[in-house]
Amino acid sequence: MTSDEIRTNAMDLLYTEATFPPLGAAIDEVMSKNDASKFAEYTLILLSPSETRGVYNNSITFSNIGIVCQDWYHSDQSAADIQLKYTIAKAQAPLMMAFSPTYRLFQLNCIGWPTNGHNPSHRISVTKTANFPKVLIVESLYDPATSLVWGAQLREEIGVDRTVMVIKNMTGHAVYEQAGSIGGDTAAVIEQYLVNLVLPEEGTIHQS
Repeated sequence: MTSDEIRTNAMDLLYTEATFPPLGAAIDEVMSKNDASKFAEYTLILLSPSETRGVYNNSITFSNIGIVCQDWYHSDQSAADIQLKYTIAKAQAPLMMAFSPTYRLFQLNCIGWPTNGHNPSHRISVTKTANFPKVLIVESLYDPATSLVWGAQLREEIGVDRTVMVIKNMTGHAVYEQAGSIGGDTAAVIEQYLVNLVLPEEGTIHQS
């Protein structure tokens, strides 16, 4: 495995605390034995249902590529474009060693995509009506994929008077479920909003 592949796989293992132990074990194997086989193994697991451990089945990779290439701005069209940005990124972000996993997904994988994006990133505009309920925004405090800053920015774009934002004091990308199970105060708040439009207090930080 290349160093770029290891970084990408490490990012995937940061999505939930349940995968922190295998991430630590994989890093230890690389550092102490120069062996990246655990990263390769866990890549297969992440791409497959848990009951078919290590067996390739229905990969989320295809849906991810389809979504980001249709709904994200991707300007790179050639190897020369990539090489230029790689050189710049390596100089400006030496600790990242050039490209982030997100850049690899959103840019490199979309080279040659046959159509233009239909819904590229843009500031959101929500029409305000008399019966429009406030929007509940829920973010994980330590989200490795979509930063808490994004949630705060979304709150400002919709309007601070039209939103309520709460935070889950946990690491990981998911807020409604964690480690494959649903439960906790955050899930209860989301359910109350979706079913009854009951809003929590603005700025609440939940511990589960």
